[in-house]
Parts: sequence; C-alpha cells; structure tokens
Amino acid sequence: MSSAKVSKRPMTAGRAKKIAKNSLVHIILAILVVIWLFPIFWIIMTSLRGESGAYTAYFFPKELTFNNYKRLFTETTLLNFPRAFMNTLIISIFSCLISTTFVLSVSYCMSRLRFRMRKAFMNLAMILGLFPAFMSMVAVYFILKAVGLTEGSGLRSDLFCRIWCWILYRKGIL
Repeated sequence: MSSAKVSKRPMTAGRAKKIAKNSLVHIILAILVVIWLFPIFWIIMTSLRGESGAYTAYFFPKELTFNNYKRLFTETTLLNFPRAFMNTLIISIFSCLISTTFVLSVSYCMSRLRFRMRKAFMNLAMILGLFPAFMSMVAVYFILKAVGLTEGSGLRSDLFCRIWCWILYRKGIL
C-alpha cells in the first residue's frame, strides 16, 4: 500500500477568513433548512397521529397509524376524496399540457422570427417571469372587489358557488 502524500497549505489570514465565511454561510443555510422543513414534518406527524384532533398538548404522537389515510380514501360519505383527487389531477394535467404548448410555440416564434418589438416582448416576458404567481393575488382581490364578491357580499358569492357546484354536479364532475 502506498500512502499518498497530502500537501497541506499553511493557514493564511485570507484562507482562515474564507473558511470562517463558508462555515457561517453553511450554518445559516442549515438553520433555514430546519425552519423550512419543520412545517412539512409537523404536517406528516399530524396526519399519522392516532389521536383525534390536530391540536394536542404534545408534538410527537403517542400512536402512529395510517388509519387516517385509509379513511380518507375509503369513506366517501362526507368527502369523495378519490374523485376530487382525480378531477384535480385531470385539470392539472390538461392545464400543464395547454400551458406548455403555448409557451413552446411562443418561444419558438421569439427565437426564430425577427420582428419589430421582439426585444421588448422578450424583456417583458423575462420581467413577468421574475415575479411569483401568488403576487397576482392583490390584483385578483381588486377585481373581485370591483365585481362585488368581497366583504359583505357573502350572499352573492354563496349563490355563485352554489350555482357553480350545481353545474359541476350536473356534468358529473362532482
């Protein structure tokens, strides 16, 4: 067996500073990972809880069980979850396919065709891509407010939801 010689560089001030900086960044990232993963862990632990109710005095369940998931998929009297899941899956698949088709066709046109305002359209698409979709909630709220479907208009929104659910029920979706 031959042992490879490991050449150690002497510790300089710049190298020590870089190691300290990298260590600090990794510690901050580890703390952020714990903060971001904790709610997911909490949801999983709550879903596997054998006791009734989500709010208990202790974090870790006394009994782990998959009965909650069995009930979710088998008992369809209160909520027909398998059907709702299939409806959501079908809508999301077709939404992704339609969106991908449009995005691919527009990107092909933007990359191959030369026309006036091409650069402006590409810049606009890039700027719009920088903002997450949830930022449009404010605009959607103002639209709903203008239509009168917010605050105090529960009767109108309730009637709208009932009519929409009746239409979906008649079509066999619900």
